[in-house]
Amino acid sequence: SSEVKDGRDDWKQNVCPWRIKRPHVEIGQISTLEEDRQVRELYSHIYVEYYNKYPVIRKMVKSALKMDLNIKTKGEGRGQSVIADTFRQKGGSFWVAKDRDSNVIGCIGIGLRKKRQTTAEVLTNRIAEYEVQRLAVSSRCRGNGIGRQLLCAIEDTVTKHEAGLK
Repeated sequence: SSEVKDGRDDWKQNVCPWRIKRPHVEIGQISTLEEDRQVRELYSHIYVEYYNKYPVIRKMVKSALKMDLNIKTKGEGRGQSVIADTFRQKGGSFWVAKDRDSNVIGCIGIGLRKKRQTTAEVLTNRIAEYEVQRLAVSSRCRGNGIGRQLLCAIEDTVTKHEAGLK
């Protein structure tokens, strides 16, 4: 027997092609110190090829590793992700893409956008603004839609959060 599609999800493939999932990649929120270590390693090596050509990239990576991807300065004894705590404190979250062997092959974070608002805007505007931070995909895995899957994960998170505000 053949399945009959009702067409409710067809728009996702046409309008939002990044919603097509690939079975060999697992996307989830970062949760362990081992994932923290792998994210830090991935992020520190991802832009090496551009360091000499674009000095500003070296500065960006060093700043990220020092600020929100720094796992050495905070309580590592708990076994939980320090990076997740850092992004939660910024009103956001941090996600990783893992391969079949549970190796981190991509990452993305979101945080509330720091925006100056007037008191009237704060009282009337219930929509938060987020910014994408620390998007990276391993060079050996690029071209497989992993970045798109990571973007989809944070898009779903923000959409659910916004629905809760209304």
